Amino acid sequence: MRNRADDAASRGVKSAAMRRLACTALLVVSAGVVARAQQPLTVVIPAGNVLLPNANSVPIGPNAGLEGSAYTARVGDPSAAWLNPAGLSRALASELSGSSGLFQVSTLSPSDAPGSGGSVYRIPSMVGFMVTGARGGRLTVGLSIATVTSWSQDTDSELIATSGGIADRFAFSADSRFDRFVGVGSAGYATGKWRLGAGLAVVQTSLEKNAVGSNRASDGATLRSLVFESRVRGSAFHLRPVFGVQYDASPHFTAGVVARTPAMKIYSSGSLTSEGVQTSGATSSGVSLFDPEAQFTAKLPFELRGGAAYIGRRLEVEVDVATEFGISTYDMLTSDQPVVMYASGSGAPSLTTRPFAGLVSQSETIVNVAVGGHLLLSDNGVWRLHFGAATDRSGVGPEDELFTKIHLSVWTLGVSGTKNKLQFTAGVNYRSGSSGNITLGELQNGTLVRSGIGVRTIGIIYSVSYRF
Repeated sequence: MRNRADDAASRGVKSAAMRRLACTALLVVSAGVVARAQQPLTVVIPAGNVLLPNANSVPIGPNAGLEGSAYTARVGDPSAAWLNPAGLSRALASELSGSSGLFQVSTLSPSDAPGSGGSVYRIPSMVGFMVTGARGGRLTVGLSIATVTSWSQDTDSELIATSGGIADRFAFSADSRFDRFVGVGSAGYATGKWRLGAGLAVVQTSLEKNAVGSNRASDGATLRSLVFESRVRGSAFHLRPVFGVQYDASPHFTAGVVARTPAMKIYSSGSLTSEGVQTSGATSSGVSLFDPEAQFTAKLPFELRGGAAYIGRRLEVEVDVATEFGISTYDMLTSDQPVVMYASGSGAPSLTTRPFAGLVSQSETIVNVAVGGHLLLSDNGVWRLHFGAATDRSGVGPEDELFTKIHLSVWTLGVSGTKNKLQFTAGVNYRSGSSGNITLGELQNGTLVRSGIGVRTIGIIYSVSYRF
């Protein structure tokens, strides 16, 4: 995700490079622009700072999480407040999901470059309750707090190369976080074969990208050095309506649709800092950008999800199709603070400023498919085997400067059991995918370094529910 500016001295300061300044090491290349008498350095920038916004990253709910999230038509537990509010009216009793979460291990591996990354962390995926009984038992209200998207990774990389008489050593450390949480209150109403529902969610989106690195390159006569650091953070709160419907065509066939509209911003905050210094002999140059009150904007797409299910005596199977509509290119992180560029050498030191052009985001329309269900393992229904598979395609657009486009596949498997009024579940969620072959950077001798990026996550799903 890092690119080199060829012959920066002749090209000047370009807005595209300025956009990436805050979150990538391009700030170091830009620093060479102002050192007119100095030949710009050529460095390797490994693609270590991967940030995935994929929507199907967290299994939600005591049952949907074990069935590939293919649960739009059948949901009837507290997770329905978000998954499909109409499903709240399917409940036969009030229920409390006291704990639903995920222990996840993530690994990030460049296929043709040194270093790797990953994380081990716990995701509290959902807690919620629903109360039924109003309107003759046809009206049910529910509240849930859920994590709908979560990504975390830390990467350390070192590359040492000697070619064409130039010894080059590059060290790089990066971490990134992206989370989306919802707190949603909903109501579901049953009338005949139809079930209708609506809710209002408060959505929090948080983003963080940090990187620090250094480079030393020597041809035996001159030592060139650079040090850079960048930090990008943003957080936003939105209000988002949710609407759902379910239709029971027969005792064995049911269908459901849920729609989540674009959101209204309540509050947002952001910050960005970038510092870079490079030296070559007696000359030096650098770039600085500091804004603890940057403007952060996170747009949420229109989402539409539909499902159809077969419900048998021992087997239930559902197929869901989910569409996430694209968002045109917009400034996700902006600042009214200038980019400061400075240089010193044989003449007097120079200091210039340029406006920061902002970091943009863009998403494309994507369609995901999920298949899941469960099989009764005992005649009394105490034990069930849950299974699911789904796609988790990335909608990151070609103009996006913050996120990484990697399509993933999802597999889930687990069991659930009941004991009196308690229900408990446990299972495994596995995701995998890789990017195409991308250019990571260019060595001092002009050789391109290219690699694919592989991502693997494995999570342990668990939940405990109590029905009154």
